[in-house]
Amino acid sequence: MRFLASWPLLLSLPLLSASTPQGLKITVRNTMLGQSSETTQYFQSDRRRSEYRARNGFQAWPGRRITQVYGPPLAMIWRCDLGQISELNLADREYHSSPLPKWPTREELQARAAKSRQPAQPKKPNLLIEISTADTGERKELFGYTARHVITTRKYIPLEGAVSEPSESVTDGWYIDLDTRLSCEPNLKGAGYALLTGSVNGGARDIPTIKATGKPETGFPVELKTIDHSTFSLPDGTRKENTSTFETQVTELSSAPLDPALFE
Repeated sequence: MRFLASWPLLLSLPLLSASTPQGLKITVRNTMLGQSSETTQYFQSDRRRSEYRARNGFQAWPGRRITQVYGPPLAMIWRCDLGQISELNLADREYHSSPLPKWPTREELQARAAKSRQPAQPKKPNLLIEISTADTGERKELFGYTARHVITTRKYIPLEGAVSEPSESVTDGWYIDLDTRLSCEPNLKGAGYALLTGSVNGGARDIPTIKATGKPETGFPVELKTIDHSTFSLPDGTRKENTSTFETQVTELSSAPLDPALFE
């Protein structure tokens, strides 16, 4: 039995380095549109277990509060030593195991992006992406680590011939130095912005040009608040603006021996 619908949620979470000698427990709370969800991760000896509940939201009427419907408690276990990933339904006590995915290298991703470009596309960049990263210099202690305050602003500015709409996001975050990768997962640190390929709209793909200032933040995020501002067109040509806020907060980060059965 497979539970693949929740992959986007898990891929957005921090991962822990195999170099950590003892067990680690991390609980993360994500909040959007006034609704929150939590994921708890356990790490031990190049193994990771994530526990969470899949959820879907719906509105009975426009403007009404979004109602969340939660699925059963689920877990995913990564085992680098076995080259295996297991998906578990903790309520029904069902599981499915499969080989770990073969992650493409940075060079393979770049080659795929180049190959996917259509000959009819304009060669001149038509989407300006401005990325500004600023360390405020503020520091505070979080979970025994020194956290730094970094603000990252991303602006998407359509140029002539672009299909993308203008947008801007500001991420206000606190980061710590904690390597967050298992040995069997790709190391994309240092990749910079080379993998950005523009946006797709109705089959058309913009060609971006990137202007970056400041050192990109690659630390472990313990507190994040992202505010997105975007503009879009309705079928009748009316222009609308949208603002959304997404928050992530680590509520627990503790080191302790873990029961090996968590990863079985």
